[in-house]
Amino acid sequence: MVVLKKRALLLAAVALSFSVKSLDPEYLLHGSVWQTTTAIFFSMLTVRFSWSCLLYPLCLSPLRHLPHPKQTSLLLGQFSRIIKEPTGYPHREWMEEIENDGLIYYRGLFNMERVMVTTPKALSEAVTLKSYDLIKPPTLTKGLARILGYGILLTEGQEHKNQRKNLTPAFSYRHVKDLYPVFWEQSRDMILGIDKDIESKPTTKDENEKQENSREVNVDGWTSRATLDIIGVATIGKSFGAIEDDQSELYRTYQTLFKQDWQTRMIGLLNFFLPFWFLRALPIPRNVKVEKARVYLSKICFEMLAEKRSKIAAAKEKDKSDETAGGIDILSVAMQSGGFTDGQIVDQLLTFLAAGHETVCLPPLF
Repeated sequence: MVVLKKRALLLAAVALSFSVKSLDPEYLLHGSVWQTTTAIFFSMLTVRFSWSCLLYPLCLSPLRHLPHPKQTSLLLGQFSRIIKEPTGYPHREWMEEIENDGLIYYRGLFNMERVMVTTPKALSEAVTLKSYDLIKPPTLTKGLARILGYGILLTEGQEHKNQRKNLTPAFSYRHVKDLYPVFWEQSRDMILGIDKDIESKPTTKDENEKQENSREVNVDGWTSRATLDIIGVATIGKSFGAIEDDQSELYRTYQTLFKQDWQTRMIGLLNFFLPFWFLRALPIPRNVKVEKARVYLSKICFEMLAEKRSKIAAAKEKDKSDETAGGIDILSVAMQSGGFTDGQIVDQLLTFLAAGHETVCLPPLF
């Protein structure tokens, strides 16, 4: 199915309006080219919405024949349930209750089509044999690239192959094995921090164990901070100290970026109808916060790059035959590969810092 981009629709609307003006001006809406353009543009959006959100997914999509949940909203699909229940609960239930051969089809908001992989065999085919045939949705890529840049997570095709080749040494078995003590140490620090947090909490009576008192601690923040420190060591060779300081600017910046507030959801909804560049330019607090966070993170990553370059130069002065001068972390490997510009290296840093930190607290998927 050919999907016309919103920008193309807007250009088509402008062209039609000026054509009407030159050929038969009396058909202009209120005699105005721009009012006519607006009317044509939103008419095109309505037609596109009707096609992509109703006619195609409900009547023509070949995916509709796959096993799928029975109780589905005509327009919202399974969105209401996915957004209300804890992340993954509906999907797990479908996997257990719907008979399938490795794929389950469901629809999200405005009948966005989704296919869930349910077996190891199907997953292996999707991520290895067919990985370059299954590209990420453009709307998702544009939204994440605003924060992560175009690192290995968001690139496709040959560009992804080149980046993967240059970064592969950082993920060798020997390198990962050398990081085991780091994982252990950071996890230990996290547990000690949780213990202190528990001791500082007031006791509450447990409804099930009335004879004992209990304390509650939310571990989401702790795991996010621990993984941020771990990915810091793996990426640039040093910890960010997020476990010790939950008010560190880097940690709070990522919390701001991935916070799912009403403005974030509103932008996600409007993205179905309006161009991404227009939504990004809206003068709303969410856009201001994201832009400030992006500038801050880019600045930090360029500083990390300069610092690492100095260390590599100093290490090579001591031992010019050392091919791993500066370390074997992701940043060092990327720099020594010679396959990245400074901007591309920064994109890799942004990708690994955010992806490594955020995988433990992903928001619900539509």
